[in-house]
Amino acid sequence: MNWVKNGTLLIVSILICAVLLEAGARLFGLGYSFSPFEGDRVVHHKHPQNYAFMGYHPNGMWDDIPVQYDQYGNRYDGENTIEAPDGVALGDSFVEATMTLYPATIPAAFTNVGYKVWNFGVAGYSPILSYLQLKGSKERLRKVKFVFHLLYMNDVEADRVFEEMAEFADGEVVGVPGHRGWMADILRNSHFLRAIRRIQLSLEFRFGVMNDNWRLNPVVPAPVNETNAKYLLKTHELAKSLGARYFLACVPPKEQGAYAATEEGVFCQSVREFTAQSGIDYIDLPRAFSGQPLFFADDIHFGPTGAKRTSDHIANTVAQALASD
Repeated sequence: MNWVKNGTLLIVSILICAVLLEAGARLFGLGYSFSPFEGDRVVHHKHPQNYAFMGYHPNGMWDDIPVQYDQYGNRYDGENTIEAPDGVALGDSFVEATMTLYPATIPAAFTNVGYKVWNFGVAGYSPILSYLQLKGSKERLRKVKFVFHLLYMNDVEADRVFEEMAEFADGEVVGVPGHRGWMADILRNSHFLRAIRRIQLSLEFRFGVMNDNWRLNPVVPAPVNETNAKYLLKTHELAKSLGARYFLACVPPKEQGAYAATEEGVFCQSVREFTAQSGIDYIDLPRAFSGQPLFFADDIHFGPTGAKRTSDHIANTVAQALASD
């Protein structure tokens, strides 16, 4: 029965090594992650709850960004849990902003003007998902004074894709079911495996297997369509039912390098015109930051300085509007 003893010894040795490697990874803070999601039956995908990681870009554009999600899956400062927010910030990765330190985010900027704000930003979201997200949280939002919503140009087609996947009851959208990757959810809890995943992705970027070219011009700019308008209006009505003021803005188009375009662009022009027709408050970021350096040179997102400047502008504009009510 030596094979039984040898097999048992091998299994025990592997388990001890796994425990030691995991303990070492945690000791040295190797809790890296790139963009953690869980599938969801209502909002398609969401952040894991009570989860923390060190954000990075595989090609080194940003690194060692501490990111914490609270009990609701919202990014927060890791210390001050907000139970009754004054407002919420809706949108995608530009709102979540895991490529910048927390003080550069929109909710952090609102803290500086006296408002506690939930960060509802989730990468890959579009108006239909943001509407479902807000609707699903409305019982916890009875004290909100405003809803801020930042749009990006890929929202145009994303809404149509998500609506095709959606489930309806009596003509009202009730969910966009997403796939739940149970194994990924389990493996995500291992700091050691997350460190290995970082090495894999970094090597793929270094040797050209993966790159960010797809992110530089993800879509051909197009105006707001009827699907977008439908869910933006629903979000506006939902915000009003909560007694909150609804503000819309769009990410300025990016020129070559790190600069915001000097022209407003097709998408942002359509957002501005839509808000004027719908009686929605519009925050004009393209004109406020025309020609100014906002972005990472080789990525679509705001860099640290651009994120801080746009966040401060948004928070100050909303605060001034609310003060004038």
